[in-house]
Amino acid sequence: MIKDEQMIFRVPRDLKAEFQQAANSIERPAAQVLREFMRTFVARVNQAEPSRSIATTPAQRQAAVDFGRASVALEGLAISPQAEALQQKFVRGDISIEECVAAIKRGHQVTARD
Repeated sequence: MIKDEQMIFRVPRDLKAEFQQAANSIERPAAQVLREFMRTFVARVNQAEPSRSIATTPAQRQAAVDFGRASVALEGLAISPQAEALQQKFVRGDISIEECVAAIKRGHQVTARD
């Protein structure tokens, strides 16, 4: 396998340490474990419904929203009340993820925290 691309992203220090320790405990490089996670994720998405949404139950949709919120928080941003309302519509199944994201992009952007 040719490794010609690099990804750089931020993770909390404690999560990085725990991940490295877990990878070491199974005697595998952390990078190899991450590549396996990536392959599994890509395969899962490619097997999803035509809408490409992998969140089909309310619990899965809530998990997707929670993941997005955590990502936004890690960037030091806050989610607007309007975007939170849209996310709850998605969790309930009232709108699709595509509709939720499009509405947020149209004007309900994340805002910087004080």
